[in-house]
Amino acid sequence: MILLGSILVITQAEVAPVDVARFGAYLAGWIVLPGTLAWRWLGLRREARPLGEDLAIGALVGYVIEFPVYLGCLAAGHPRLYLLWPAIAIALSLAHPSRRLLWTRRGERMPLAWSWGISAGAAYVLTWFAHEVWAVSPVTTSGLRRPYIDEPFHLALATGLKEFFPPRITYVADEHLEYHWLSHLHVAAASWASGVEPIVLLRSLSLPTLTVFVCVALAFVAVRLSDARWTGLAVMAGLLVAPVNFSNWSDGSGERFLVVRIMASPSAGFVNAALVVGVLLALEMLRGKWRGPAVWLAMALSMIAMIGAKSTSLPTLMAGLVAATLIAVMVDRSRAITAAGLAVLSVVAFVVGMYLFFGGGGTHGLAWSPFTFTSEFGALSRGEAALAAVSSLGYLSTGAGALAWLARGGWRQPDRVFLVVLCASGLGAGLAFHQEGLSEYYFVYVVFLPMLLGGVLGLHAVWPAFSALIAVPPPTATGRITRWLPSPIGRLLVGALVVGLIAGLLLIAVDREAVPTATTVRDLDYVVETKVFPMTLVLLVVGGIALATTVAARARGLTNPTKLLMPALILAFVGTGLAPTTARALELATGRDSAVAPPQPAAIAAGGIVAARWLRAHAAPQDLVATNAHCAVPRAEPCDARQFWMAAYSERQFLVEGWAYVPREASGPDERQVSSVISPFWDHSLLTANDAAFQTPTQERLDALRERGVRWLLVDRAYPVDLDGLVSLTRKRFSAGRFTVLQLS
Repeated sequence: MILLGSILVITQAEVAPVDVARFGAYLAGWIVLPGTLAWRWLGLRREARPLGEDLAIGALVGYVIEFPVYLGCLAAGHPRLYLLWPAIAIALSLAHPSRRLLWTRRGERMPLAWSWGISAGAAYVLTWFAHEVWAVSPVTTSGLRRPYIDEPFHLALATGLKEFFPPRITYVADEHLEYHWLSHLHVAAASWASGVEPIVLLRSLSLPTLTVFVCVALAFVAVRLSDARWTGLAVMAGLLVAPVNFSNWSDGSGERFLVVRIMASPSAGFVNAALVVGVLLALEMLRGKWRGPAVWLAMALSMIAMIGAKSTSLPTLMAGLVAATLIAVMVDRSRAITAAGLAVLSVVAFVVGMYLFFGGGGTHGLAWSPFTFTSEFGALSRGEAALAAVSSLGYLSTGAGALAWLARGGWRQPDRVFLVVLCASGLGAGLAFHQEGLSEYYFVYVVFLPMLLGGVLGLHAVWPAFSALIAVPPPTATGRITRWLPSPIGRLLVGALVVGLIAGLLLIAVDREAVPTATTVRDLDYVVETKVFPMTLVLLVVGGIALATTVAARARGLTNPTKLLMPALILAFVGTGLAPTTARALELATGRDSAVAPPQPAAIAAGGIVAARWLRAHAAPQDLVATNAHCAVPRAEPCDARQFWMAAYSERQFLVEGWAYVPREASGPDERQVSSVISPFWDHSLLTANDAAFQTPTQERLDALRERGVRWLLVDRAYPVDLDGLVSLTRKRFSAGRFTVLQLS
């Protein structure tokens, strides 16, 4: 797997082999090693587990504990101290009384077929990144000049966290960073430890690696919680093919876990590390298996890391813990103290996380607005949006099995109630709230992994009923069928694939593009065809299977066929959940989806990245830089303020570059602004003084910039500037393309 990933990232992403080797050493020494030691420390004196589980889950723990360690080094003013972290982790493990168990403990081996199955799933993830991400956006000179519009924003945050504490926005001076910046902190730490450029980590290395770890770790978690190995394979398969929802938010046939957009929001990927660790620890603690100060500390770090990676994650965990507490108080008081303690801890972690990452609070534009997410960017009336909310039923294609976990007395168990309510709260919040950038979607996204896990665990819980449902008569009556389908799970898979193929064909017939035109978005016909009809189709398929099951059960003489209703419903939802995948496969096979998108125009002019990197090499980390380039498109009206790449590649603080995505509180009280992207800059006098120094330079105006702390000027001739006048009053230090670097004398 390591060899496959290395070959793909070198050939497709065009990452230098030396960078791949450095990053591999970083993963082994700074993530996997300390994380595995910490994971084994938590599970010391408990059952031994497979080595693969220790390494996979340990890697996620490593990502979680990297956050306080590196942040402490950064706060101390010496981020390079993070280089010592592996040595410190080893020293701490050797100082432990049971150090031999930390280094040598082994558990049972997983079957070879199981290991190959999980490896195949991980290989698919790597090849998906190679085809969909690396080959499309290699880290070449021309490739870096064509970033996704928000990639420089994320890079600016990451490079700022290499130098500055408290965290700050580097494209506008004196603005605190209020964002879920934990993924950017990881990029900064990895860059210090490996020596790899932050853009290479952000675009090609960090997120794909973490995604593989998450997929493998979740498979081990499923086996750990169910004691059934097939559940791990089922979880891996679900991650690759199951839809997150049918919202049409990403493409016409539904949103998936692996989508190209995941690279546009790295926080949505990184949250999964803390989420999987936090959910697993909570389940083990609610079951009464894990306890002790170290476990509680790990749980607290996971909770804070969750809100730091994606702020929508921890509220869903809180809802699950509150529900678990209520159930424990009513039916299982032996676990009530643990459940209540976890609920209180989540509230404390939420408060700490809000102050650490968001400066104490604020909604950042999130407001109560039911069903807006399902109504295609809020363009539909409320009545039509309510009708479009039928599409939310598609969530059940992934999570229906989680409800089965509550059957047969499961609702009395706090751990099961916790997981089901966690999933339900994410879906409910996604439908109830709205933010201008559709960020409410991430309430849905962050519960996909728990929902998939709960679905598989629920499937395992009702497996005996499944066996009865899909059992076949003796071989004499079925002939050759039993030879090819000798087991219930084989018949389950075939049945689900058949349902998925039929539903996929019908989905193709009614599918439309994800983003409609302005003339069709308000049409009720559009809502019916793209949302109501596909979901009605799903319900009809599900209802038909449930009805057929009941009739077949009565024909076979079963006195109570309703016992088979839950397994039948789950089978139907699993099958219809395959509809987007089968639709996509059929589109590719028939050439319907063969159109190639035209390449994006270069957003960064030739010479720009070279000039910014020259500035990084020659300016001190605390030097302030001024520029005349503020809009993503020169001289455009209104100004698109998503101009971040200068701060991103120079790794230096700018007086004013762009100003998009600064918290609304900083941009003034005018709530009439439609979007922060095109809002005017809130400090008009500062922007005027900055631009006047470039357009009509005088010694007095440059001195005024110098008094503000400016030491360098990065000039883009595509924007208004008197370059000859500036050169006469400053020192010209570097020039490339249309960019010039000047130093104030």
